[in-house]
Amino acid sequence: MAAPQLFVIVDDSCSDSFVFGPLEWTRTGLPEEFNSTSQTPTFALDQAGPLGNMKMGFNGISVALFGNTPPGTGAPRTFAVSIDGTTPYYVAYTDPSPPTYMQWYQSPLLEEGDHNISLSNIAGGASVDFAVVSVGEDTPLSDTLIITDNDDLAFNYTGQWLRSQHAFISGLQKPNGNPYYNSTHQTSDVGSFFTYQFTGNSVAVYGIFTWSTLGMMSLTFTLDGESLSQTYDVRPDTPQLVSGEDQQQNFLFYEYSFLQTGSHTLMVNLTECVNQTFAFDYVTFTPSFTTLATMPNGTTAVYTEQMISKNSHTGVIAAGLGAAIIVLLLVGIFVFFRRRKQVDEQT
Repeated sequence: MAAPQLFVIVDDSCSDSFVFGPLEWTRTGLPEEFNSTSQTPTFALDQAGPLGNMKMGFNGISVALFGNTPPGTGAPRTFAVSIDGTTPYYVAYTDPSPPTYMQWYQSPLLEEGDHNISLSNIAGGASVDFAVVSVGEDTPLSDTLIITDNDDLAFNYTGQWLRSQHAFISGLQKPNGNPYYNSTHQTSDVGSFFTYQFTGNSVAVYGIFTWSTLGMMSLTFTLDGESLSQTYDVRPDTPQLVSGEDQQQNFLFYEYSFLQTGSHTLMVNLTECVNQTFAFDYVTFTPSFTTLATMPNGTTAVYTEQMISKNSHTGVIAAGLGAAIIVLLLVGIFVFFRRRKQVDEQT
């Protein structure tokens, strides 16, 4: 059996991890960015000023950077990378149709521990939305946020789901791009759901939402047996539709904060859907264990069966009540007409 993997997501706003230069980078505030922020060296656009550079410190075995690649005309197509003070090497953005929102850098595998990575010659228009650090067995996880991709084996999918590798279309002349690690799980089939077990004290569900299509969908979130529903709709006067937006990545469907520390099971069920698609991308959670080596082992099967059993019992009870009501109505109708016939015969 393959060893479990964990990935820590580090937002661009984390000043303890990132240092941007040589001039101040522009911090954007767009809803399609993770935590609605990213940073970009606007001063380097059209090579009017110096090219950008950045440094990041992390503890783990590798790091990847996500954001926009620079425009395809006039901007440098490579940047320089130095890890732990080694001689810089050049890396291409490898984007066939820039600009694109995507993972534009992946470090080689490193020894587990503290590392510093430096990037230079970063073109204007490139951006850093977040970094993802692959952790080792003993990487400290206190005060971190774990990200789990929809392809992870920790997710159990039930119903009609399609694994999609399609890029999203942003609209409004914004860069199109790829979902996190290039895939989503999608469904428009009411009753389809997934379950996910985690050990932590918060959890959030992200995906891609389409603003360019009139319609609606409802999701029911069940955490440890307690359910709530959220509805997402697009009407003719919805601002995103009116302004010409198409699909929004990093869309936060729901977030649970300040949970009791411990193991939890989350079920997300599509309960209504009209002319929409639930495109699930990833989950984040704050771990309540300190390292990968101490991560509790659990199974989602038990919790899934309990939840399905609970829902099935509800359906059986409802069906039984419905059948009983129908029988009583039929008996009542029979008695009514029988008495009426007797009265008619007497008269």
